[in-house]
Amino acid sequence: MTLICNSPEKIIFNELKALFFIDKNQFDIAEKLLLKNIEEKTDSILTYNLLIKIYNEKNDYKGLLMALNTGIKSTLKKDFYRKLKKQIVLSRIIKDLKCAQSVTNSHEIN
Repeated sequence: MTLICNSPEKIIFNELKALFFIDKNQFDIAEKLLLKNIEEKTDSILTYNLLIKIYNEKNDYKGLLMALNTGIKSTLKKDFYRKLKKQIVLSRIIKDLKCAQSVTNSHEIN
Protein backbone atom coordinates (compact mmCIF):
# COMPACT_ATOMS: atom_id res chain seq x y z
CA MET A 1 0.00 0.00 0.00
CA THR A 2 1.38 3.38 -1.02
CA LEU A 3 0.82 6.42 1.15
CA ILE A 4 -0.03 9.55 -0.78
CA CYS A 5 2.09 12.33 0.66
CA ASN A 6 2.64 14.39 -2.47
CA SER A 7 0.24 17.29 -2.27
CA PRO A 8 -1.07 17.32 -5.90
CA GLU A 9 -1.71 13.57 -5.76
CA LYS A 10 -3.42 13.95 -2.39
CA ILE A 11 -5.65 16.70 -3.81
CA ILE A 12 -6.70 14.50 -6.73
CA PHE A 13 -7.24 11.51 -4.45
CA ASN A 14 -9.49 13.57 -2.15
CA GLU A 15 -11.44 14.85 -5.17
CA LEU A 16 -12.00 11.31 -6.45
CA LYS A 17 -13.15 10.13 -3.04
CA ALA A 18 -15.42 13.19 -2.75
CA LEU A 19 -16.99 12.38 -6.13
CA PHE A 20 -17.76 8.88 -4.84
CA PHE A 21 -19.40 10.23 -1.67
CA ILE A 22 -21.35 12.89 -3.59
CA ASP A 23 -22.70 10.14 -5.83
CA LYS A 24 -23.86 8.33 -2.67
CA ASN A 25 -25.43 11.56 -1.30
CA GLN A 26 -22.96 11.57 1.59
CA PHE A 27 -22.26 15.28 1.29
CA ASP A 28 -20.74 15.75 4.76
CA ILE A 29 -17.97 13.24 4.11
CA ALA A 30 -17.26 14.72 0.68
CA GLU A 31 -17.19 18.22 2.13
CA LYS A 32 -14.59 17.26 4.75
CA LEU A 33 -12.32 15.77 2.09
CA LEU A 34 -12.55 18.87 -0.07
CA LEU A 35 -11.99 21.22 2.86
CA LYS A 36 -8.71 19.36 3.46
CA ASN A 37 -7.76 20.34 -0.09
CA ILE A 38 -8.50 23.98 0.67
CA GLU A 39 -6.31 23.74 3.78
CA GLU A 40 -3.53 22.62 1.41
CA LYS A 41 -4.11 25.85 -0.58
CA THR A 42 -5.16 24.00 -3.73
CA ASP A 43 -5.84 25.83 -6.97
CA SER A 44 -7.80 22.87 -8.39
CA ILE A 45 -11.09 24.14 -9.77
CA LEU A 46 -12.61 20.68 -9.28
CA THR A 47 -12.31 21.08 -5.51
CA TYR A 48 -14.18 24.39 -5.61
CA ASN A 49 -16.76 23.20 -8.13
CA LEU A 50 -17.55 20.16 -5.99
CA LEU A 51 -17.85 22.28 -2.85
CA ILE A 52 -20.20 24.63 -4.69
CA LYS A 53 -22.31 21.63 -5.70
CA ILE A 54 -22.36 20.31 -2.12
CA TYR A 55 -23.30 23.65 -0.57
CA ASN A 56 -25.98 24.17 -3.20
CA GLU A 57 -27.44 20.72 -2.45
CA LYS A 58 -27.34 21.44 1.29
CA ASN A 59 -28.81 24.95 0.80
CA ASP A 60 -25.81 26.25 2.74
CA TYR A 61 -25.56 29.84 1.52
CA LYS A 62 -22.70 30.74 3.88
CA GLY A 63 -20.65 27.72 2.78
CA LEU A 64 -21.42 28.49 -0.85
CA LEU A 65 -20.08 32.03 -0.50
CA MET A 66 -16.99 30.72 1.31
CA ALA A 67 -16.26 28.30 -1.53
CA LEU A 68 -16.74 31.03 -4.13
CA ASN A 69 -14.60 33.56 -2.26
CA THR A 70 -11.82 31.03 -1.79
CA GLY A 71 -12.07 30.03 -5.45
CA ILE A 72 -11.74 33.68 -6.43
CA LYS A 73 -8.59 34.01 -4.31
CA SER A 74 -6.98 30.68 -5.14
CA THR A 75 -7.68 29.71 -8.76
CA LEU A 76 -7.16 30.96 -12.28
CA LYS A 77 -10.96 30.99 -12.75
CA LYS A 78 -11.38 34.20 -10.70
CA ASP A 79 -13.67 35.85 -13.26
CA PHE A 80 -15.92 32.80 -13.51
CA TYR A 81 -16.32 32.54 -9.74
CA ARG A 82 -16.93 36.31 -9.44
CA LYS A 83 -19.73 36.12 -12.03
CA LEU A 84 -21.21 33.04 -10.39
CA LYS A 85 -21.08 34.74 -6.99
CA LYS A 86 -22.94 37.79 -8.36
CA GLN A 87 -25.62 35.54 -9.86
CA ILE A 88 -26.04 33.60 -6.62
CA VAL A 89 -26.22 36.75 -4.49
CA LEU A 90 -28.79 38.33 -6.84
CA SER A 91 -30.81 35.12 -6.88
CA ARG A 92 -30.78 35.05 -3.08
CA ILE A 93 -31.89 38.69 -2.87
CA ILE A 94 -34.76 38.04 -5.29
CA LYS A 95 -35.78 34.93 -3.34
CA ASP A 96 -35.73 36.88 -0.05
CA LEU A 97 -37.75 39.72 -1.58
CA LYS A 98 -40.37 37.28 -2.88
CA CYS A 99 -40.55 35.66 0.53
CA ALA A 100 -40.94 39.03 2.25
CA GLN A 101 -43.62 40.03 -0.26
CA SER A 102 -45.61 36.84 0.33
CA VAL A 103 -45.41 37.39 4.10
CA THR A 104 -46.63 40.96 3.63
CA ASN A 105 -49.44 39.80 1.36
CA SER A 106 -50.55 37.13 3.84
CA HIS A 107 -50.72 39.74 6.63
CA GLU A 108 -52.82 42.02 4.39
CA ILE A 109 -55.34 39.22 3.80
CA ASN A 110 -55.78 38.62 7.52
